[in-house]
Amino acid sequence: MSIVSKIISMPKMTLVPVEGPHKWIPIVTMYNPTSLSFTKKAKFGSQDPNNKAQGAVLPEEIQFQGEDPIDLSLDFFFDYYEEQKDVRPYVREILSLTEAQDIDGNDVPDDNSKKQDNRPPRVLFVWRDTNPLGTGEPYCAVITSVKTDYVMFLDDGTPCRAKVSISCQQAALLKALEKFNKVTGIVVTTAGLTAAAIENLKGGRAALESAGGKIEDPSTWPASIVVEV
Repeated sequence: MSIVSKIISMPKMTLVPVEGPHKWIPIVTMYNPTSLSFTKKAKFGSQDPNNKAQGAVLPEEIQFQGEDPIDLSLDFFFDYYEEQKDVRPYVREILSLTEAQDIDGNDVPDDNSKKQDNRPPRVLFVWRDTNPLGTGEPYCAVITSVKTDYVMFLDDGTPCRAKVSISCQQAALLKALEKFNKVTGIVVTTAGLTAAAIENLKGGRAALESAGGKIEDPSTWPASIVVEV
């Protein structure tokens, strides 16, 4: 079992920034995606310029030239029609993962910080465990695009339902993820979770009640709770 597989078993697809001012604070999707699509490519070629020009490569001349990062794409929904709530703050959290941030983790960028330290953060994808793609290792990536469709509105025109499509490119796994070995709890936002989902979190009910929430009354739930790893 890898170190980061100890993070948490999440019933919902969760995006965890692993650097920047909001690192380790998960963004929990309201509904799980109905499918995940990812592409992994191995590059092969030939050193023979004659065969390359003719568009033919003999089997014995094929040479492995490296691996490409895994590209991931998925769609998911946020739906707050029943609650009559504005969905845009939840979309905003996803959009923030494509924006330049102070990777050192300061809320206000340091004037002396290097330009390369201000960029979108790397994000860890968690769904039940840290190996959602079945590759045998955590999937850490940068989000390269976010497409949002508002598909339902309240009477005053406020969008309350959104379909969000994201595309990602695999990034190197940070050594800093070893910090999870020392983590005893993790912040989980309660927006979009059900009572059953909270019950499934390790220590979820106790964490909710200690924060003053009642499991049977979502209106009493705090915005987030700290559950056990």
